[in-house]
Amino acid sequence: MLNIATVDTTDGAHNMSADNAAQSEMICDVLRDGCSYLDDLGRLLFTASGQFRVGNGAEANSSLAELVSGLGLLVQTIDTVSTAMGAGFDASLPGNQSLQILANSLNAVLREILHAQERKDLVLLADLLEYELAPYLEGWKGIFASLRAGLS
Repeated sequence: MLNIATVDTTDGAHNMSADNAAQSEMICDVLRDGCSYLDDLGRLLFTASGQFRVGNGAEANSSLAELVSGLGLLVQTIDTVSTAMGAGFDASLPGNQSLQILANSLNAVLREILHAQERKDLVLLADLLEYELAPYLEGWKGIFASLRAGLS
């Protein structure tokens, strides 16, 4: 495949446009992969929640640890897209929310999950996963899809 950003031309504006197109394509790829990854995290979340509900703590904790690790990768993906998009990223978020506000809400949910886990309250833990964290993940899936549509 021809990398349009490396085509030799005397028109500097053409190269900048090609670079922007290549960057937009890269961001679209990351966002597409991010949507798929969010689907995987959602399945893992509901697996962990179900395991907590039936009292299968060992398997549920293993799934929860994998989920938390996955959330770390999600945060890295969000950071990568945010950096690549620059100021346009916060402007693209729904409800004029900033990335910082969304990060704070995730941290609040994660603190609640940690407290429930410390208290060994498996029902609350399952509820937090299903009713607090799952909508958060779905929200990011929508944000990723919306950002992708805006770049296409």
